[in-house]
Amino acid sequence: MTVYFIKEGFNTGNNNNMFKFMLTILGAVAEMERELTVERIREGMAKAKRYGTRSDRPVGRPPREIPTSFKKYYPMWKEKDITATDFARLIGVSRPTLYKYIQESKTTTIN
Repeated sequence: MTVYFIKEGFNTGNNNNMFKFMLTILGAVAEMERELTVERIREGMAKAKRYGTRSDRPVGRPPREIPTSFKKYYPMWKEKDITATDFARLIGVSRPTLYKYIQESKTTTIN
């Protein structure tokens, strides 16, 4: 199958060198545009992370905050006065989340 480009004056048949040259140039331009687009996207994402968005809301999930009631019930749980299930229910989180808070408290010493 041969495609004729009337306006440009070449076709795809008969080992046409002009066609091969034109495809090579178009491929190079497309690749360069793609690289520039990816670079701009990465720069924009880095800037948004660094400075926040235009609405002054930070990008991504907000940092987790341990409830203030955790400090109240943590010593009671540590002394085995309440169970982990009761402790989680009192501060309004699930048990796995409670254990994450406990791990964080050990590294930040909330006691």
